[in-house]
Amino acid sequence: MTLDYFKASGTDYALGLAAESEAARRTGITGMASAFKEFAGCGEIDLEATRVEGGLKVSGKLRWASNLCEDPVIVPAAKTAEGVQLLFALGAETEGVTLGSSLALLGLNATACAWVSFEDVFIPGAQILSHDFLTLWHRCAQPS
Repeated sequence: MTLDYFKASGTDYALGLAAESEAARRTGITGMASAFKEFAGCGEIDLEATRVEGGLKVSGKLRWASNLCEDPVIVPAAKTAEGVQLLFALGAETEGVTLGSSLALLGLNATACAWVSFEDVFIPGAQILSHDFLTLWHRCAQPS
């Protein structure tokens, strides 16, 4: 799904990540459970974004993310106080990002699941994939 988001976004940054993904140099983590809950009307997006000069500051915790392998790119949704739903991408090594320990759940050990915490993480404007996540998601998730 991350590859679809990169291609649909079409920014230079996203297309560079698409090339890395297609060459199997980096894995992608979506961490979209809370975004999908919000779209379904049974939850809210877990990450809060605040506009700052040059981009965003993001804080919050993804309680569940899969594919937490070595050197992943994280592609989560965040929401501003004004209700704008954004999609962005960043490396897990970004300052302020903490990856949790793998959840030892029988049957899920191979999925590399854990939580991801964001503490005042700066996201440069170039790393924002969409300022309208729902529209981008609809372009990527249409049934075939």
